[in-house]
Amino acid sequence: GKADEAVNKLVGKPCPDFNFTVNGEKKTLKGLIEEKKKPVLIDMYRNFCPACGPAADEIDRLAGDSKYKGQAEFLLLNLGPEKDVEEFKKKRNLPGNATHGAIEMNKSVASDFGLMYIPHKVLVDKNGTVVNNFSFGKPLEASLDELLANGGVRKIEEKKTDAVKGAEEEKEEEKEEDTKASDKKKD
Repeated sequence: GKADEAVNKLVGKPCPDFNFTVNGEKKTLKGLIEEKKKPVLIDMYRNFCPACGPAADEIDRLAGDSKYKGQAEFLLLNLGPEKDVEEFKKKRNLPGNATHGAIEMNKSVASDFGLMYIPHKVLVDKNGTVVNNFSFGKPLEASLDELLANGGVRKIEEKKTDAVKGAEEEKEEEKEEDTKASDKKKD
């Protein structure tokens, strides 16, 4: 559908920059990536959304996991006003491992990320390229581990050219002919 297109067209592209506030301090995604030089896992949520609580718990748990210490940044971003952040923290009793703030919500944020469902998660590599932009589905940890195994940089899928594919198929056919020839010798 249309939402999927908006979601998928970001993959492999530079992540759109946005403003967010953490404890009253204004920040930008671009600034965070330049400062930390690490992949960032972003979770955008609202207080009233039932699925957002468990999702935020998971992000905060991953942020506190020793295997990601110093390897990745975790960003919980409330799509509501800043006061919602404190409310949510208290309600969920979050340990506070992830950086937790409020995103400056505007039309471009919604359209840039193809925001349709929340929680909405975005995985950005250390160069600021979008690796995954998804509402739900792919396990976060698997995506993050794969990215870190590749040095924090998005893996470029190699597309085989038709010429390469053709040559490989010919080799397979030759193998089959060899087998047939050797069967005949047994008679």
